[in-house]
Order: sequence, then C-alpha cells, then structure tokens
Amino acid sequence: MAESRLHKLSARGQSVWIDYLSRDLLETGELKRMMEEDAVVGVTSNPTIFQKALSQGSAYDEQLKELEHEGDAKEIFLHLAVHDVESALDLLAPVHEQNAQDGYVSIEVDPTLAARATENLATTWPQATVVAADGFRFQPDQPAGGIVVNAGVTHFSSVWLDALAAENGRLLVPLTNAERWGCFLMITRQTGDRYAARLAGRVGMIPCVGGRDPAAEERLTAALARGDFTAIRSLRRAPEEPDHTCWLAGEGWWLSTAPASSG
Repeated sequence: MAESRLHKLSARGQSVWIDYLSRDLLETGELKRMMEEDAVVGVTSNPTIFQKALSQGSAYDEQLKELEHEGDAKEIFLHLAVHDVESALDLLAPVHEQNAQDGYVSIEVDPTLAARATENLATTWPQATVVAADGFRFQPDQPAGGIVVNAGVTHFSSVWLDALAAENGRLLVPLTNAERWGCFLMITRQTGDRYAARLAGRVGMIPCVGGRDPAAEERLTAALARGDFTAIRSLRRAPEEPDHTCWLAGEGWWLSTAPASSG
C-alpha cells in the first residue's frame, strides 16, 4: 500500500487526530481503516457531529431503549458518548502502548462549562469580554491588536482586516482546502491598507462554519497545490488590482509575493 500524505506527516512527528466519533465509525471498521491507512492515532468526540450521527441510522437504538429511564438528555448523551469512547480506546490501545503520547480519545468541553467563560475570565482578565456572535462578521467596537481564527477558512473576512489596529495589528488565519489541509498565515497591518503577510506554518484544521465558499475553495486548492507558501509577502486590498505577483485572489483582497512596501 502506498504511503499516504498523513503517514508522511506522522513520520515528521505530527499526531493525526479526527474530530468526530460515532457508533457507525466503530462498528463498520472505518476507524480501524483510518488508523491503518491514514495514520490516525487519536479521536475527539464532537457533540455537534455526535448529534447528527444519533439522528441518522439505527446504531444507537438498542442503547437508547436501555436509557429511556434516565430522562435527562445530558446524562443520556454522556452514556452514549462514553460507550463510544471506551470502544475507541480499546481499538487505540496498541497505539498507546507503542507511543504513550498517542492513542487518546477525548470528549469535547461540555457547553455548560464553556458558558462559564465570562465568569472565569472576570477573575484574572477583567478587561476580557466573551461575545456570542458570528466571528466571520462580528465587528469589535475598537481596533484589535490581534485576531486569531481557530477554524479553517477559504477566504478573508473584510471585517477582520478592517478591525486590525494600524501599526502592527495582527491576524493569524488558517486557509484550508476541502480536505482540511492548508497554511497558517500571519497578516500584519502596516500603514493604511498595507498588510505584510507570511507563512506561519502548515496546518490541518476543522472547517469554519460560515467561512467557506465553493468558488473560493477551488481557487485556494489550486494555489495550495503549487506548494510555494513561503513566497507570500503581503496582502493587498481593492481598489489595487492583482498583478503578476498575485498568489491568490478573493473578493476585495489578494495575496502577493511582493513585499507590502512595494507597488
């Protein structure tokens, strides 16, 4: 069997995880296949994807009948999720025995714990404010010294670029293809609408809801296929038109291989 790109990534010391777990994934042997063919060594049980798996098929029907007396939806979820986690751990046990840093299975943070973020931050970071909003379109009420996007997108939000503080406001954003692979870019605002850009690293990341567009994904995939990520030097914005230095163009912006100070 030919070595996959994920095996090559694993050979460089990067542990490959998947962010979903379901009964079907276990019972059909798909997880075992991914371990063998895609170098998967860890799993996270994602409540949102778990809910989708629960609503489709009959894999959970038998256990759900046994849990009817529980009544509490959260307790039922935990019973079902823990069952899957235990099964996945059994499957990954040999991986953990071979390398103690791998072979883990986790359950994502309980939403009720995440809701305590404001209270927890108030103790040591009173200046921090937790906002429940669409991060792709939310406009802060003051310039941002730094913005970190923690899910893969196919294009930049003009809101992020506008929100960066002049003189060294920074944006760290992962541009990823349909297979969730791509590059982390560091965008630094200089004067006016001049932005320096550089490769911060390669990345594999879950997709950003609301931050993906089919046409933009097609253009990004073609750019990523060239592999010349390190050539990126700046981000330009309209009305400046893309020229021969354009690495990737989107609506109202383009990445250039020329420094921000030129042009």
